Amino acid sequence: MELLIQSFKGVGQIRFGMTRNEVRNVIESDVQEFKKTPTSESLTDAFDFCHVYYKQDDTCEAIELFEPSIPIFQNEKLIGAQFKEVKKLFLLLDKDVEIDETGLTSYECGIALFVPSLSRSGKEKVEGVFVFRQGYYD
Repeated sequence: MELLIQSFKGVGQIRFGMTRNEVRNVIESDVQEFKKTPTSESLTDAFDFCHVYYKQDDTCEAIELFEPSIPIFQNEKLIGAQFKEVKKLFLLLDKDVEIDETGLTSYECGIALFVPSLSRSGKEKVEGVFVFRQGYYD
């Protein structure tokens, strides 16, 4: 399922600011609720292709994508792409991209990429994409 990422707006038909019920109505799939961490203040919705995170007021603030979803940003498929290739795109869009041992975060684009076994070569494939609302990390 191809899902277009729009920075600070959402993914596919899921929009930041939607209520939990609105998100569930858009996705129309089985859902399970869970706490991402023991200290999480809000429950996360787990669908078969994504996790949706909510603020305390039960509105969507972030979306984590994984296979079988096919997130697309700037006409590039992110999951399954070589990290070193996708990194080039983000470096063009955000001069302050943070790169670490598990991927990158672009606060300018509102997107983080997850590569659990990233090496210096960067040939590993992107396994996860985290899309977040403006101010999520403030």
